[in-house]
Amino acid sequence: MPFYAERRILEMQRAWRFIFLAGLAALISSMLFSPPARATYDPVGGGTAKLVLDKRFAGFLQKGNVMLVPAAGAAKKGRAYILPVVGGLMDPTIGRGAVDAGGTLLFKGARKQVPLRRIVVKTKRSPLVARVGGSQLKVATATGLGFKRSGFDSVFSVKQLKLTEKVATRLNKKLRPPIPFAANQLIGRLITVARPSTVSILPEGVVTVQLSDEFAAKLNSLFVAANPIFPAEHQGNVFTFPFIPEGALSPTGGSGLIKTGGSIEFLQLPQKGQVIWHEFYADFAAFLVSPEVDIEPSPPYRGKAGRLGVASFPPGTPLTPDGAALTISAGAIPLSLQPETAADLNSAFAAGADVFSGGESLGTLSFVAKGQ
Repeated sequence: MPFYAERRILEMQRAWRFIFLAGLAALISSMLFSPPARATYDPVGGGTAKLVLDKRFAGFLQKGNVMLVPAAGAAKKGRAYILPVVGGLMDPTIGRGAVDAGGTLLFKGARKQVPLRRIVVKTKRSPLVARVGGSQLKVATATGLGFKRSGFDSVFSVKQLKLTEKVATRLNKKLRPPIPFAANQLIGRLITVARPSTVSILPEGVVTVQLSDEFAAKLNSLFVAANPIFPAEHQGNVFTFPFIPEGALSPTGGSGLIKTGGSIEFLQLPQKGQVIWHEFYADFAAFLVSPEVDIEPSPPYRGKAGRLGVASFPPGTPLTPDGAALTISAGAIPLSLQPETAADLNSAFAAGADVFSGGESLGTLSFVAKGQ
């Protein structure tokens, strides 16, 4: 083999070796230094926090003539004190968050009392925080922390709650029991069920919009083609749009927003007017389907008009939650054309004639959304 050929082969081998090592270094660097995935916290809208007193602590209170009394929405059942969960944030995928409990617990002595207000349960080693007297304090530390999911609900449990020194000192100062409260005194156990008001929707699956036969017939009569723009797809009058991040839905309906990618283009042939609906949002509080609307050419049309409600759907539209599969679905939600949208279509495609009307059927919307 000629010397120059041998040298060329060696140079190529060295070049490939450099490319391989550089790629390997980049891969290792991305694995080591890439930021972790961000947690998504769902707003909490309901549930319960149940404090079950240890038998010895209940006996201790009785001997010291101290009562633990529920108030302002809290309730008592045997040794259990039940408080409604009224707010907070929880990420069920990592078992972290904090919930706000309604109600008050009162330590009542012979003459004075110490209220625990603004009670917060946190998924931490100091899980119970409350306003004790005039200060927000850590009420208890914990051992035996546990977390699990029950459908869409998050269940946080603590096997042993132990009194903090600061709260023990405050109780002794106010109530002056014959046997003082002590730091690390076992109080009992805690079980908190947090129910999300809305669930974050993962970017998996598609939303289906099927144009009604009547709407499609009007488009055809005006030589208007309905085309998907990637990543939207279609087959006949059935269009699919992928879910994109940052959507959230109530498992029981009545609130939430789903977001989709892709667009649908209405184009009159030969090319005259063009209407594009980009990234559909379906708002289950406003009962509107709202894409970014672009009407071209501009002028004479208004061009990019921003996010507009192009279609409405009936209030109280039912959604079907499946806690086992963590899905929320809807089938064939009827969509009615908004008057402003009908006017835009008439202007772009029908020279202002009243072909499209507000309230007429645009089609239906269906989906199976996967919750986190």
